[in-house]
Amino acid sequence: MVAPVNLLSTSSVGTPNLNTATGSNSVSSVSKSFSNVLNDALDKVNGAENGSEQAVSQLVNGTADNLHDVTIAMEKSEIMLKLAVQVRDKAVSAYQDIMRMQV
Repeated sequence: MVAPVNLLSTSSVGTPNLNTATGSNSVSSVSKSFSNVLNDALDKVNGAENGSEQAVSQLVNGTADNLHDVTIAMEKSEIMLKLAVQVRDKAVSAYQDIMRMQV
């Protein structure tokens, strides 16, 4: 059976301490953690795609135990990819909105 994957886990993101008086946490460290979250999410999408391809190849070779598991793996990877594309589109849209702002 295919285990569910949490694409964007909020447990890996801590609450940043942006207290500038102590200087313990800077904007660069917050952006690094944000980039780490995005990289982890993309790695999970890539892993789901690879798992889906492996399940399909097992089905073609006749070694797959269950057709339903293959179908579920394919749909899961498709949904994860669609979510990643939507997140990318929202980020690009936000960037374009910021660039259009007059200072």
